[in-house]
Amino acid sequence: MAPKKQSLLGPLQPIWDAWDKHNQFLDGIPSIYFKNVISIQFNEIDDHEEAGHPIERIRNEIVDIMSISMNWLRSTGLDDKGVAEAIGNRLTRYADTEAILLKYNEEYGL
Repeated sequence: MAPKKQSLLGPLQPIWDAWDKHNQFLDGIPSIYFKNVISIQFNEIDDHEEAGHPIERIRNEIVDIMSISMNWLRSTGLDDKGVAEAIGNRLTRYADTEAILLKYNEEYGL
């Protein structure tokens, strides 16, 4: 029996693994592809909200955005270990969540 693969991405690992068979397709895809696909997902969220669909439908679209984001990272040459490291490196910025909220308020009026 083969040893179980270590989960580097926690609960997101199954999403990563599901896309392994498409590595060749994803390798080097231009950013515009991912920007467009994510935009479509946001449109689908809007459609669900406007139609009054259950929150689970919206959550599914949000998970799809997470999947697309991981594949975008994959297309830049990262494996799951590299994605986990990139997330860890970025999390150091999120230690100061107040600064992030302030930035979006000051720069974008949100």
